[in-house]
Parts: sequence; C-alpha cells; structure tokens
Amino acid sequence: MNFNKKIKSLTELESIASSQKKFGKKIILCHGTFDLLHVGHVRHFQQAKKIGNILIVTITADKFVIKGPDRPYFSEILRAEMIASLMNVDYVGIVNDTSALPSIDAIKPNVYVKGSDYKNTTEDITGKIKNEINAVKNNGGKIFFTDDIVFSSSTLLNKHFKTNNDELEKVLNIVKKKGGFSYLEKQIEQISNKKILFIGETIIDEYLYVDSLGKASKESIIAQLYHSKEIFFGGVVAAAKHSSGFCKEVRIITTCGSNDSYGELIKKSLPKNIKLISENLSNKPTTRKQRVVDRSYLRKESEIYIMDDTPLSEMEEKKVLNHLNKNLKWADVVIITDFGHGLMTSNIIKKIVKDAKFLSVNVQTNSSNRGYNLFTKYPKADFLCIDEPEMRLATQQKFAPVVQILKYIKKLISCDHYIVTHGKHGCYVKDKKNKIDVVPALVTKVIDSVGAGDAFLAITSPFVASGLPMKEVGLLGNIAGAIKVNIIGHRFSVDKITFMKYLKTLLK
Repeated sequence: MNFNKKIKSLTELESIASSQKKFGKKIILCHGTFDLLHVGHVRHFQQAKKIGNILIVTITADKFVIKGPDRPYFSEILRAEMIASLMNVDYVGIVNDTSALPSIDAIKPNVYVKGSDYKNTTEDITGKIKNEINAVKNNGGKIFFTDDIVFSSSTLLNKHFKTNNDELEKVLNIVKKKGGFSYLEKQIEQISNKKILFIGETIIDEYLYVDSLGKASKESIIAQLYHSKEIFFGGVVAAAKHSSGFCKEVRIITTCGSNDSYGELIKKSLPKNIKLISENLSNKPTTRKQRVVDRSYLRKESEIYIMDDTPLSEMEEKKVLNHLNKNLKWADVVIITDFGHGLMTSNIIKKIVKDAKFLSVNVQTNSSNRGYNLFTKYPKADFLCIDEPEMRLATQQKFAPVVQILKYIKKLISCDHYIVTHGKHGCYVKDKKNKIDVVPALVTKVIDSVGAGDAFLAITSPFVASGLPMKEVGLLGNIAGAIKVNIIGHRFSVDKITFMKYLKTLLK
C-alpha cells in the first residue's frame, strides 16, 4: 500500500472532512509534532479512532517547531510518512503554524483529541491548548483527552539519542540537580518585576531582497534584480523589545535623526511596557543600514551605511544627560548597547557609570568603527558582554587563548561579571570569583545572525543582576541566541513563551 497517498494538503483535508460529514461520518483530529513516534502516540491514535470514523492527524511543519537545538530530529516529510503508515490513521497533513488552529478551522472536527498531559491547561506554558479548545467549540466540536501511557518524544530523544555534546550535558545536569525546568522557571519569574533602562543608538535595518543576474557586461560587478524590501527597527530598539517580554517595564534613551527619523513608526511598533525617550539630532539621519540579500538563500551580499556618526553637539549632549538624570535611578538594571555611532560621549559614559545601580555594557565593533569603539572607554561596569573579536581588539591579543585573555581583562575595566560570546562554539563566562567556564552553543543552523548578540545581552543582564550563577546565565543567553539566529532581521523578538518552551524541551 502506498501510504503517501494519505498525506494531503490542508485544503484537501478540508474538502475530505466536509464531504465525509455529509455522509454522517464523525471526524476526529489529532495534532502535534510527533518527532519520535512511540507506543504512547500509537495508543493515542488507537483511542482516538475508536470514538469516530475518520481519523486525521496533522503535524507542525519543521520551521514552526521551536523545541530546542536541532529539532525536529526528523523532518516533516518523514514524520508524516511514519504516521501515515499506521492503519488507524486515515489522513495526515502538515500545518504551517505553531499551533493546531489552522487545521481546526479548516477541518472543523467533531472531536479534537489530545493526550492526558494536556488536561490541566494551566501547565501549558504556551497557552495554545486553551485557544485550540475554544476554536474546536466555536466550530461545533468537542474536546476529548485520551488516558494511556504517556511518553515524551523530547525526553526520549534527549535520553537515548546523542542530541547534545558532553559539555552541554554537564551544564544541563547542574541545572537538573537544582530542580531542572522548575528551578529556572522560578529564576525567570524573579526578574519579571525588574525595571530596565536601555541606552544606545537606534538603527534602521533595511533588507533589500534581490535576484542575482550575473556579471555586468562592461563592469566587474554583479548585476542584481530588485524584488522587495523589509524595514526593521534595530539597534537599541530591537534589544529592548527582547527584554519587554520578560521584565515589567522597559525604557529606552536613544537618538534619532531629524532627517528620515522613523520616530513615529518606531513608537507604534513598541509593546505597551516600553517607553521611548528619543532626542532628535539636528541635520542628521537616523542611522540606516541597507543589506542586499539574495532572496533565494537569504545570503547577504553587500551593505550600505546611511549615517552621520559625528559626536553629539554640546546642546544635544545636555539633553541626553537631562534624560539620564530623570531615569537612571528609576532603573534596576541599565543596559548600554554602544554601536559606536556618536551617542556615547565621555560625559554621558561618566554619568551612567556613576549613577547606574547595575550596569551591563556591550560595546560593538562593526564596519564603521573597527578599532575605534572599544570597551576600554568604560572604566567600570557590573557586567560586560562582548564577542571574541571585540575582546581581542580591545586587549590587542590576536592569538592568545580566550581563557588567558579573560584572566587579563580585569586590568582594563573594573567589572565582576563577563561573558564572551564565541559564535557556534557558545560562550565563555567569568564570575566575580574569577571562575571561567564554557557553555556550548545550542544550534548548528543559522538563518540570520544580525542582532543575536543584542538578544543575548538583553536576556542575560537581568539574570546577572539577580545573582544567577554565570554558567546558568550563559545557558539562558545561548537559548536566546539560538532562537534569534533563526529569525530574519527583527521580524520577531525573543518572546517568553518560545523561550520557555525551548528551555523545557532542553531539560526533559
């Protein structure tokens, strides 16, 4: 039998369900990831089939599965084929969404079946099961919970498949001994009342999607056909958005240009718990970075800076200092995202260092400031978070091992906590006792690395301020980074639900 014939599009399943209902057939729907098919799933489907005539199983498409590093383990096609091979299953569909809502609305099942582990809806950290139950009822259906052996694909994969390297397992085991997910969930709740102040430049990240046509006939350049563009609000704005899902109240002190400001659009894009305090710079544009992106493979091919990074005028500096006077003492944590585009003058730095209760600093090296924007311009911080090239530039150590440089770095800045991000290798963490550890990265697949460091900084800073051990801070930062590198530009922020789901899967 060709089981692949059972695999249908959502449109086809809608038509099948509608026609079968006309003949009095009872339609049953199950939905999930079903990454590693096991006896619990088989019995779940067997029970589901007993309460109706036609059993349809839909699965979450690969790109919408956010369950931890390198998940799903099996591709959507393999998962669909495996389920289709079961005799009790009549049809299988793949849903391009994070929930079952599209399949519920299309199929309108008489009964939607979930496992007993979903019966207590308060334990669903995503909140999706409540929405799915409401959708089923709105479409005239009922919900049924099966009651049999319960296994978790994620637990089985973590336990029996080598999904994590040994170093990562050591970090996870430390957390598990303290209570695992429940322990870190409490730590995450503890930062929810933190008031966060971000200070840094606003950047407009513009992606120009093109098709490459080939070499121009009379020039040594590649001709490209423009297709479309996306505009994202990056820099300090993007960083603050990541924090807004985890912390009570967030404020941003930033600058925008008087020319091409984008100020009102930025305000409209912000969550309700973010307050924007922006100073317009005379005769300057808001810094804009245009990236030419191959739309087929999402590879960046070139970049154009539209900016004026000369320092603030004396009057502009006074206005920013006035904003700092009104907001620094309000904040539990002050986070600087210094992109080296003119905002962070020596007077502004001095003011922040003097008055911040807890200061987190990232000083970015980019194409326009290489060698000129170093963390050494900050005499003091509570938490310094930089990447390896930024550390090497500031310390003038091109070849020395990272651990050796971290031992030396305290001579350049008075700071108790350090994290050096290291791309696919993870991050190095150093606490106030000078203990250095390595926390491995969680992903091998990267769609877009833009803004990953800012997400890492935004998520980790409140935890460092609350006293969480640095090894655990590094793990949480790597989760934020892993989520962010699979988001194009700043289409979405690292939201709390996705973060918690990733963390829960990792610790199963």
